[in-house]
Amino acid sequence: LFWSYHFFLRSSRKVSGIPVIFVPGSSGSVEQIRSIGSILHNKTENRNSPFSFDVFGIDFNQELSGISGMYLERQIRFLRLAVDKIWNMYSPQPVGLIFVGHSMGGIIIRSLFYSHDFDLSRISLAITLATPHSAPPFVFDYYMERFYEKMRLEWKERAEQIKNITVISISGGLKDILVPEHLTQDSGIHHFSTTSIDTVEVEVDHLCIVWCNQLQRYFFILLNSILNLFIYLFILMNNNVNK
Repeated sequence: LFWSYHFFLRSSRKVSGIPVIFVPGSSGSVEQIRSIGSILHNKTENRNSPFSFDVFGIDFNQELSGISGMYLERQIRFLRLAVDKIWNMYSPQPVGLIFVGHSMGGIIIRSLFYSHDFDLSRISLAITLATPHSAPPFVFDYYMERFYEKMRLEWKERAEQIKNITVISISGGLKDILVPEHLTQDSGIHHFSTTSIDTVEVEVDHLCIVWCNQLQRYFFILLNSILNLFIYLFILMNNNVNK
C-alpha cells in the first residue's frame, strides 16, 4: 500500500534533539525540507543553544493530494505509521513532536488530531503554511468533499481534547493565488498572514512560503522562544521541588 512513500531524517548523527516533522502538500517534494532544516541547524549551532532539532521529511512521491480525497486518506495512514516509527527512535522519548505542513500537508497533520487511536500528547505544536483549513480551493471528486465534512465534524467532537494543542496557520497574502487567505482560517486555529509578522517584509506565493528565508528565520525565533520558556519552567519546577 505504501511502497512509494518514505520518510527521511536531515541529519547524519543519532537522533537526540527535538523532532520536527515536515509534511509536503499536493505534488510537494520532500526536498522542501532543506530550507527549514538548514535554518534550524545553523541557528542552534551559531547560538550554542542547549537543544538541537532533528528534522524529518515525509515523502509522498509528489502525489497530487489536492485533486482527490483518496490520496489524503492513504497519506494520513502513512503519516501515523511514520510518527510511530520516529517516536520509537528516541530513548528517552521526546517531550513532543513539532509538525510543519505545507498546503494539503497541513490538512494531513490536522487529521491526526481526530484519529481516536492516536496519542494527542505526542503533539507539541503544529505550524501550517498556506493550508486550506476551512475548505478545499478546488473540489474534483466526492471523496474530497466528504473528507472535509468528516474533518469538521471530528474537530468539533474532539474540541475539548485538542484545545490545548497549538495550531498556527500562516498564509502568504495576496500573492498566493492558489489558496486564498480566507481558506487558511478556521475555528481553534491561530492565523497569521506573512504581512502581519514583523520579521517578514513581503507577501509570498504558494510555493515560496516554504523556502522564504525571512519566514524560516521567524520559525526559529518562535521555536527558540517556546523552548527557552519550557527550559525556564522546568528549572523553576525542579528548584521548587528541591527546596
